Amino acid sequence: LRVLAGPGTGKTTTLVEAMAARLTGANAISAEQVLGLTFGRRAALDWRDRVTAKIGGGQVPTISTFHSFCYALVRQFQSAEDYLSPFRLLSGPEQEARSRQLFSNSISDGNLKWPQELMPAVGTRGLAEEVRAVMSRTRSHMMEPSDLVKLGKKSENETWQAIGKFMDEYLDVLDSERSEEHMSEL
Repeated sequence: LRVLAGPGTGKTTTLVEAMAARLTGANAISAEQVLGLTFGRRAALDWRDRVTAKIGGGQVPTISTFHSFCYALVRQFQSAEDYLSPFRLLSGPEQEARSRQLFSNSISDGNLKWPQELMPAVGTRGLAEEVRAVMSRTRSHMMEPSDLVKLGKKSENETWQAIGKFMDEYLDVLDSERSEEHMSEL
């Protein structure tokens, strides 16, 4: 069940009722078969509390944010050697600072061809936020950096091509840094 609606329209009530109906009665399914995902932590906690109260406790289904659920999946399926150094997600400000630094360095080193008309924005916080947002949307659409480059070529959008190339470098650098951290802990 997917519920899309504005604030105060009864989304949580609808989800609580639907989930409780699936967890109780003659055709009840187990809590392990039910998953609730939402955007905000507060909404997830409220939803979980209300379902628990509605069904009278017992087994409670997994209800969390998209991000928390995906992080748990990554952790669950990490290889044993990856447990030596825990997987850590960068916060938004950390991503922004790191991407802004790498982006500026990549352009100044000549590794990245950036559209000339956008050069005055290089190094600004606003551009860093926009580049990070495009990279985030690319990943949320299950696309790779090369997909963004192809899309940019197809639509003759130099900026998307450049961001796709930068995204590839950015992910390589983060992977490399993570590997270095892992090796230093051994």
